[in-house]
Amino acid sequence: MKECRRCHKMKPLEDFHRRYGSKDGRNSYCKECANEAVREWRRNNPEKAKKHAQTSYLNNIDRRREYGRAYYASHREYYAAYYKKWSEEHREEISERRKRYYRIRKESA
Repeated sequence: MKECRRCHKMKPLEDFHRRYGSKDGRNSYCKECANEAVREWRRNNPEKAKKHAQTSYLNNIDRRREYGRAYYASHREYYAAYYKKWSEEHREEISERRKRYYRIRKESA
């Protein structure tokens, strides 16, 4: 059991994020309070939060793409069924879009 330094409630150690620099290896705020502190910081510093998100995205773009490809590959059947159902439900819309595309291509040629 450990006391949260923000809400002052006694909670089990599993309710605290790991922090290797501290004596007990856990953060001083419980997970709930730590998450609230982050949300508060983001509300008070929207420009910095946006910049951090952009930097993080750009630094990890290859890893994110690889994860997305692997996820899609492991859920291929789900996506095939989803797109088949969607295309059946939007058949006319797809047809109109194709007609418009070919008409524009024909006019510009």
